[in-house]
Amino acid sequence: IYAFPSVSSLLDVGAIASLRGQVAAWGCLGQVAFLAAFVASQLVVLIPVTPCLVLGASLFDAPWSYIMVSLGVLCSSVTGFYFARFVFKPQVQRFLGSKVLLQKISSAVALEGRKIAILSRASLVLPPSPMTFAFGGLTSIRFFDFFSATLLCSLPEAWATVYAVASARGLLINGAPWYVFAIALASFAALAATIARITQRALNESIEK
Repeated sequence: IYAFPSVSSLLDVGAIASLRGQVAAWGCLGQVAFLAAFVASQLVVLIPVTPCLVLGASLFDAPWSYIMVSLGVLCSSVTGFYFARFVFKPQVQRFLGSKVLLQKISSAVALEGRKIAILSRASLVLPPSPMTFAFGGLTSIRFFDFFSATLLCSLPEAWATVYAVASARGLLINGAPWYVFAIALASFAALAATIARITQRALNESIEK
């Protein structure tokens, strides 16, 4: 049975090697299982995307790590969007329709769909999975605008996470001092926080117009 490991196991070099060996032994089936687990986890809505990205970076070497997380992000976004729009729209509207922020975003999308989608995707504060269901079930945004926003914003975020995890693994394997890892992590967190703050401000200004 394919299951996501705990965060602590992803930091254990031995556990990572064991997982990588198991997935490699499965061949193409291992890649399919990873994608299936990725998409299923995002359809649950409550599971954040970051563990999926960390897992992808841990199980596969470049360029496959980037390819697999890209496919996971795109497949889960497309699947969630179509489920929300054509299968579970009444449930999505009942569950998310009362959220004030999502109501404002829905109104703003009617005027500037692509811009709002891009800002929402670029904002690291708004969780991607609930926003996918919100765009599909609560707004009238065109699929092309939604998908292009995912390509422009969600994929670079995923790639940055994969790069950070791969760099951290390299430091751990090479036995680098802990403070080197701490400095790298702090720098990445500071950059992510800055991007999130700028895009969140722009999104707030757009939906308050």
